This record gives sequence, C-alpha cells and structure tokens, in this order.
Amino acid sequence: MKHMIAIVAVGLTALTGLAETVVVSNVTDLVAAIYAHATASDTIQLAKGDYDLTGVQMEESSSFGGSHLLLDKVNLVGLGETPDEVRLIGDGTLRVIRSNGAYNVSKIENLTITNGYAKTVADVTSSGRGGGVYGYFHTLTNVTVIGCKSDVDGGGVSNYSYIRNCRILNNSSVMGGGVFKPNEILNSLVSGNVSSGNGGGVYGDSYGKIIDSRIIGNTANGAGGGVCAVTTITNSIISENVAVSSGGGLYSWGASTKFAYDCIICSNKAESANTYGGGAYQYTIIGGEVFGNEGRHGGGVASSVLTDVKVHDNYALGYGGGCYQCVATNCVINRNNGASDGKNGYANRYVGCEISGSTDQGGKYLNCRIHDIGNAVTLQGNPYNSDTFTPTHALNGIPVCTNCLFYNLNLNAYGHSIICGISSSTRPGYLVNCTFVSNVCGKTFAYFSKPDYPLYVENCVFFGNKNESGSEFDLWGWGDSGSLVPACIKMSNVVYGWHGGAFTDLNKPDWAIANVWQWGKDDFPSDPKFAGPDADPENPYALKRASPLRGRGAVSDWMADATDIRGEGYARLRDGKVDLGCYQCWLDAVGALLIFR
Repeated sequence: MKHMIAIVAVGLTALTGLAETVVVSNVTDLVAAIYAHATASDTIQLAKGDYDLTGVQMEESSSFGGSHLLLDKVNLVGLGETPDEVRLIGDGTLRVIRSNGAYNVSKIENLTITNGYAKTVADVTSSGRGGGVYGYFHTLTNVTVIGCKSDVDGGGVSNYSYIRNCRILNNSSVMGGGVFKPNEILNSLVSGNVSSGNGGGVYGDSYGKIIDSRIIGNTANGAGGGVCAVTTITNSIISENVAVSSGGGLYSWGASTKFAYDCIICSNKAESANTYGGGAYQYTIIGGEVFGNEGRHGGGVASSVLTDVKVHDNYALGYGGGCYQCVATNCVINRNNGASDGKNGYANRYVGCEISGSTDQGGKYLNCRIHDIGNAVTLQGNPYNSDTFTPTHALNGIPVCTNCLFYNLNLNAYGHSIICGISSSTRPGYLVNCTFVSNVCGKTFAYFSKPDYPLYVENCVFFGNKNESGSEFDLWGWGDSGSLVPACIKMSNVVYGWHGGAFTDLNKPDWAIANVWQWGKDDFPSDPKFAGPDADPENPYALKRASPLRGRGAVSDWMADATDIRGEGYARLRDGKVDLGCYQCWLDAVGALLIFR
C-alpha cells in the first residue's frame, strides 16, 4: 500500500464481525468499514456530509492506476435525501472508486462522486479508465458522477456498469466522456461531458442499452457527440450534442446492428466539413422524431435506416437537409432545408413515405405521396438555421418513382417544375404508375435533353394541373436550351389533359412510345372517376369501379408481388391487369338482393 490513513474504529459496530449493515460518518470509518466487509450482502451507509478522500489510496498505482476506494463486493449507500447530501470527493490525482474484480459486484446508491482522475501509468494497461467509477457489473442507482476525468476512457464511469436514475455530468475523457461501455443506462441524465475522441456522452462500441434517458449537451471532438455505438437506445432524448466529426447525436459503424426506438433526436450538430448526420449516422431508427439538427451532409440523418420516423426542420450545409443516403419506410419527411441540392433529402430510398415542404434530390420512391411543396418555407424549431427559402422543384436529379402520388404542389414560378433532370445525366429516369393531380407548376418536366438518357413515363395519369399563369397544362417542359428535346421524354400508357411547350400533336410520334391519350379525346372519357374525399378521405384519388383508368396499363414482371400506393392488402394487379396511376381499384360491384314472396 502506497499510503493509507490510520484506521480508527470509533462509532463502528463489530467491524470484524461482518455485520450486514454499518453506518459511518467520516472518511476514517468509511475506509475501515470497506476493509472489514467483503461479502455482497454487506452494506456501508454513509451519513450526510462531504467525504474528502485526500490522502486515501486503497489501491496501488501499479495495479489499475490507483484508486481512492477499492470495493470488494461491499455496497455503499448514502443516507441523504438526495445524492448531493453525501459526497465522495477525490483529490484530482486518483479515480474515486474501483470495484475489485470482474464478478465482485458492488452497489453504489444515493451519493455524489466528484473530482476523480484516472491517469495512465506506464506499463499498467488498465490504468487511465473510469475517473469516477471503474469496474465490472457494478450498479449505480441515484448517483451523481460529476467533474471527473480519465486519460483513456470513461471520464465518469467505465466498463459494463448498470446506471439507473443517475446524473453523469461534466466529465471528460478520450473515449466516452461521460460513460464507457455501459451495460445499461436507465432513466438517467448524461450531460455536459466531453471526449477528445468519440462518444462525448456515451461510448458503447457494440455494448449496452440506453432506456428512458436524456443525453443532452455533450461534445465529442471525434464522432458521436451524444452517443457512439451503443447497441440499443429506447424512448430517450438525444439533444444539443455536438460532434466535430460525424453523428452529432448518434454515431455508429453499421446501421444494421445499432437501434434507436421511439427517441427524440433534436438540435444536435456535426460541425466539420465532410461530416455526415447532424442528428444520427448509421443507426436504425424506429419511431420517434428527428428535427432541428444540422450537419454537412444529412442535416437530420445520414446512412441510416428509418421506419415510422418524422424527419423535419433539419438543415444541411451541403446535401440532404433531412436525409442523406438513407432507407426510409413509412416516414414523414417535411420542411427540411440545405445549402445545396436535396432540401428534404439526397439519394435516399423511400417506401410508403410522405414528402412535403421541400424538394428532394436523386432518390428512389415507392408508394410515396409527394405534396404541398412550394411557396416560402421557414424552418421551425431549428436552433442553427432559420433561413426562408422557396422550393423550385418537387424532385430533382434523375428520379425513379413507382406508385407515387403528386398533389397540391405549388411550384408556380416560371420554370419551376415537378420533375427536374440534370444536364449531366448519365442514366435515365422512370415514372411508373404515378398520379399527378391538382398541381400548379411552371413546368411539368425540366432539363431532360439527352435522348440516350430519357425520362420514361409509363402507366401515369395527369389530371387537373395548371401552369404558372393559371391555365390548365399537364405536360409542359424545357431542356437546356429552353425548349424540350422531344425524344428525351418516352411515354406509354399515359393519359393527360392540356399540353403545351414542346408537347404538340405534331411531335407526338417522336416522344410517345404507345397509347398516349388525352382526356375527352382519343376515345378516352373526360372524367377519371376518382373516389373523392367523401367516399375515401385518406385516398380521394383512388378509383371507382367505373373509372376509365381501370385495366389500361402495361403489365410488367415486377407487379406480380407488388402493391399499389396503399401497401399491404392492395395488390398492384387484379385479374392480371394493372390500372393507370398509383391506385388499383379493389372495389367490388354492389350486388342486388332479390326476395321472392
């Protein structure tokens, strides 16, 4: 032992008799009690007060870097009404507590641990870890760990602990400024911690759970300002964290193994150039909301998998204000912004999503609703950016849209369009079984000018759309030179209303492949017979049985196992036929009941 204060047994009850519970009121008695009690059932209760551990070193520096207190199974419980009333105060040169051994479990309850420092010691591989508490499988309940630091990991707490109803505040380390590799963090606050590497608040590295907790206001000079690589996060708030690298709120190395359920991920920031995911990077996020975050690419989320998530009011300094290179299912993507392309998202795959408020760039869309894009939009609830902007297009880049509904778009300035290509395109775009209805736009299509990479429009419906002057025009477009190259739009099984610009009866053979009809002409009825809001408030553009759109589409192999825009229960084919637009009619004929008397 390097140094130990004298043990005075005054006030202790049967120190050598291994009593189940003993009460202490000073540091001398506390140390004596720890030496005397060594079984998991023994508990040392600490009376109210400050316990200054200066001069106390129960563990040599040559073992784990040195500790003030070394617990061998014994439990510590503060007797104050709050953790602040019982404080274990380190001297700033040693960690405060280490539990002795991998399976010698200790419970620490209702006290504050502060001013610990786990420093590295030459040739001691386990040194520099857990400035406040270090050990295996110990449980902290109603404990505050504040103002501790370590040279390696876990400024506050390190290694496989169970942290319940705790506060981990203002600690610092290289990895896991607040907590390193927890087994569980439950109903706790992790705030104000700093890491010079990854995991400002918590560093998991494929371990642990965070449940019903708040990870707020932590900073990482690497990745994961709030959390780095914790396996499962449930019903928690991840807010106001900052990472110099990627993942301002959450960061991991693979979305397939890290999950966040029903969490609020808001007001986080990834602040350096070429970083990704202001809110989250490479997580699978199920339920909850992502809003008010900022990052270079993917202001809200990047390289993640989202299901049933609302992503709104995020900002990107580069591409993808809401989502960047994500897979999103049944999500709401709304009113995000960015300094570059893809205000709502960039290069994502959407299934069954609602996309509104802002333009989206270069994605793939299946069974999606794209609506209410246009006019001035201001981010709400974003602490980093409140720019007002006016969307110019609904979808940018080379879109691939299947079974999608476009409605209530108000892109009413000259040249503003629903679908916009790019002049450097090296691949075609596809609109298959889509419905465009009740939109206002300067153009329907823009910047499709390469016949080698056309826009294919198949089984689509255009009805009741207008141009910027209020006139009814469904098909209207332009290319790089201001007029559309007709061969760049390839249409088949399409019905439209008025046409303008490059689309005329004279050039129809150049851009139409087959079966292009105009409402009220070409032997095609003028009424699409949509269900209407009274019949189906959620799907007013579904089809009645009498709709002329039924069975008029071209059948493709992919439709065999597909659904219409409504998803499960609404197969894309009926009787081997496909309807035009994003809806397949599944209404059965009303039968007649005859009663004979």
